[in-house]
Amino acid sequence: MARVAPNTVFLFLLNSSGAIILFVYWLIALSQIILRRRTPAEKLRVKMWFFPVLSVLTLGGITAVLVQMAFDRSARSQLWLSLLSWVVAVGLYFAARARGRRDVGRESTPAG
Repeated sequence: MARVAPNTVFLFLLNSSGAIILFVYWLIALSQIILRRRTPAEKLRVKMWFFPVLSVLTLGGITAVLVQMAFDRSARSQLWLSLLSWVVAVGLYFAARARGRRDVGRESTPAG
């Protein structure tokens, strides 16, 4: 692809990484809220100050930045390309998961 469209591929990769890190941090904050509530207090080794307030504030802050990116002309392409990359990654995850279930189902049925 570097020979066919040298500027296009590089620019896509550069622009699509703009908001990806924000999506990753958003998912980390959300999973922290969910998993800390599921884990018994005696099993938690690291205590977090002001839980869950700080995690909720982090989610709100990241969401505000992503919304601001949608209204900023210079950042809008980064947001949409990052969303596209995220949708492709999530789609591939669910496709691989479905394929894994199907393969496990085939192994568990007796060959006839």
